[in-house]
Amino acid sequence: KIFSSETESKTETNLIIFITAKTLNPDGTNYKDTVDPRVLEQMEIIPSEVPGYSIPADRRQRLEEITDLRQQEVIKATTAAELEHISKLLDR
Repeated sequence: KIFSSETESKTETNLIIFITAKTLNPDGTNYKDTVDPRVLEQMEIIPSEVPGYSIPADRRQRLEEITDLRQQEVIKATTAAELEHISKLLDR
């Protein structure tokens, strides 16, 4: 340990957050009326992550259609698996 040394360092950093308040009016104003979409894009924020976001009617309908199709496929797959299981049991 003739040429050895021990050093200990401590680095401290501070995080500063700036908050800009935007007031939404009860008359139906939403975030799109007050927030620049380029800012959201720059921050990599998608619309569904913004408080107060609601799915437009046409997208909601499409989402419901997709959800129904997925549920039908799950039912088909489950039924097929059950039939295959029963078939194997009967073959024994």
